[in-house]
Amino acid sequence: MLHDENLARARRAVPLAVGHSALTSKAVNAATYAGAGSAMFFGFTANEFAALVGAVVAVAGLICSQFWSWQKDRRLRAAIEAGKLQINIDE
Repeated sequence: MLHDENLARARRAVPLAVGHSALTSKAVNAATYAGAGSAMFFGFTANEFAALVGAVVAVAGLICSQFWSWQKDRRLRAAIEAGKLQINIDE
């Protein structure tokens, strides 16, 4: 709690620089993230980049597969409830 009060007091004590606005702050923040992202991207070797892309594709495939399975289950349940499909279980 004391840290938050000190931080708030410090922010009030330091006036904004001339011409400094929220837009400038956002632009600086975006530039920081863009620089970090490009450093990470261009710092990869071809093998590391291929592994990253492969992992992203694998996760996307898993998500799509689960979604389509969920849709199929939902369609089957609706057909059974509507009486258009009967399931006979042999004992």
